[in-house]
Amino acid sequence: MEQIRNCSIPRRWWRSRKLVYLGLLLIGAVVSAWLLDWLLMPDDLRRLQGAWKTVRTITRGKEELAPFDRLVFSGRRVTIVKNAGAIQNSFALEIHSDRRELVVYDEQKLTFLGMTFRLPLWLTRTPGAAEFAHYELTDKLVLRTPAEESDEGGAPGCDIFLEREG
Repeated sequence: MEQIRNCSIPRRWWRSRKLVYLGLLLIGAVVSAWLLDWLLMPDDLRRLQGAWKTVRTITRGKEELAPFDRLVFSGRRVTIVKNAGAIQNSFALEIHSDRRELVVYDEQKLTFLGMTFRLPLWLTRTPGAAEFAHYELTDKLVLRTPAEESDEGGAPGCDIFLEREG
């Protein structure tokens, strides 16, 4: 009888409380990181979400052919759509509401074991490697790219007028 009391049934390793708590903590961290991005999104970026079609482009006071057909804002990403639906490129996006400035970064990817992952912006952001434009957001969107100053005259700034699709 004494031997039966001292004998304990071994617990399976995957039922260990430490592993269960660690798993719940990891799941909670992933869910909260996904939710916090949407909860803490700036109001202007929230209003930009969706597809915008290019109405016109003005460079040096002259109307020109638009460099793209549509911009699609999805979360903290912007996709440039050109030539009737062909996706040209997708970029990471950061917004500074106080300066009315959109900052666009090249997308950084990591391929591991045949799977491709997009790296987060906070990890890949490098100073000077971004393009930016000032914006005006009402029921329409106006993007103003600054003129580049250089010895050869630089690229002229342009105003791109967009309106929401649909």
